[in-house]
Amino acid sequence: MRHVTRLIPEPDLARQRALLQKGLALAAQAGLTSVHNMNGDLADLELLAALERAGEMLLRIYMPLTVLPEHTPRHLNEAVGMREQFPGWLARGGLVKFFMDGVIESYTGLLLDDYAGQPGARGAANFEIEHFTELALEADRPVAVRRRRSQPRVMRREAVERAAQVGQRLDIAAGRHEHL
Repeated sequence: MRHVTRLIPEPDLARQRALLQKGLALAAQAGLTSVHNMNGDLADLELLAALERAGEMLLRIYMPLTVLPEHTPRHLNEAVGMREQFPGWLARGGLVKFFMDGVIESYTGLLLDDYAGQPGARGAANFEIEHFTELALEADRPVAVRRRRSQPRVMRREAVERAAQVGQRLDIAAGRHEHL
């Protein structure tokens, strides 16, 4: 898939704004008043904030900072910036989102049991538990992780337990688990 997507040119800011406005209109037409965009960064939130300042936001959008395995604790400062720079009512950010594994459809979702018809295949973790725990604690922000009956759920629980062992609290709120 990356071989194809890397050949598609990035839309310029005007095109991004037009597409976002179209999506906002469709969401509002369907009766949505608030959504979470669970794959974002500071640039995405800046675009939403610009729409809010222009009076063009049709619903509330909350966007976390996406945390990838190559990120370091220093990268997490961006999440703090998202909350402080964009305290708006319609476009907001602040928590962090970890993509702990892949997806079931491509057999990269990390499972407790083998994939049907694929003995020994259980997917792959994007984060080692130590790295996830370090970043989640360093974030000092609410954390969102994908949760289903799978290994990332176990890893999330283990990270919370590890944090408690060193006298820290890891904020993974019950309402912030994605892709139930």
